[in-house]
Amino acid sequence: MGPNYVLDKGYVVDTVVLEFRAVTLTSNTHVKQSDAAAQFVLGVAQWQVDDTAKIAYGKVTVDVRILGITRAIAGVANIARMQKVGVDALGRITNAGVAGSPALGIAMTPSSQVGDQVDVLLTPGAVV
Repeated sequence: MGPNYVLDKGYVVDTVVLEFRAVTLTSNTHVKQSDAAAQFVLGVAQWQVDDTAKIAYGKVTVDVRILGITRAIAGVANIARMQKVGVDALGRITNAGVAGSPALGIAMTPSSQVGDQVDVLLTPGAVV
């Protein structure tokens, strides 16, 4: 399988963002890598942005997959196929949290170790 996009959008980056990590809005046009499990997640960055000089001047953007299927980095080893997933404090996907917490989407492939690339069907605005 592989990523299939419906909607990617470019956003200005406020901090270093790693490839296939969840991002959250900091303003209408700016994003940062998600750093808290309970945050509303906008989508998943499609590549790494780590040029701090350009970031400091607001001169670098990243594609954020907002809708469709994306790759994401697993933060836990036991994500099952077709399981709802949330996000950890490093922008990686994890098993969905407690009822009422934000959900990023549904795992289309499983993870067997931390750091695996997992295909995720994004479900914007969903909660556990």
